[in-house]
Amino acid sequence: MQAVDAKKGSRFKLVKTIGSWALVPGLGVPITKLVESHYNVSYVSSATSALWNWILIFGRWLARDVTLPFWIVLLLFGLTTVLLVPLLVLVYGRYFKSDAPDSTPLNSDQVRVFYAIGKSIQRGANITFSEIVPLAGLSRIATQNALEVLSDQQLITGVCDLLDYNFISLTREGREFFLDLESNAVKARI
Repeated sequence: MQAVDAKKGSRFKLVKTIGSWALVPGLGVPITKLVESHYNVSYVSSATSALWNWILIFGRWLARDVTLPFWIVLLLFGLTTVLLVPLLVLVYGRYFKSDAPDSTPLNSDQVRVFYAIGKSIQRGANITFSEIVPLAGLSRIATQNALEVLSDQQLITGVCDLLDYNFISLTREGREFFLDLESNAVKARI
């Protein structure tokens, strides 16, 4: 008896499932029409069809029959632009940095070397590295380090004469700084 009831239950369950499958779509259409008539959703269907048309047009545009698809050209152009911008930023940072000297103060060794260069130029002498070492009273390494800092600060520069001798000269900022040192030294003596 239980086996017969089980068969009846399973048949009923099967009929119920098939009936619900048939009923849901059958009810879905009238409910959709009721909602469309109650709410004005005609603009949604037109917007959806317009969006679908745009998607189709864009798909046809990408799939045009040409030698090299246009979307590949656009992709390469976009990648070139993306990679070129950082490169230009790096080049600009390297070659077009500010002409203003750094504002880091000079230590006493650097001031001694700078003052020796300024005094020599004031006397009219063309001074070389080997002549600065005894004038500054520092070791060669300390003098070389001071010259590198002064060059980085854009206070001094190298100059070649007609016979290709390298001399050290003051930049415009270097001359202004030397004149400030001179005026401070005069004030200190008075």
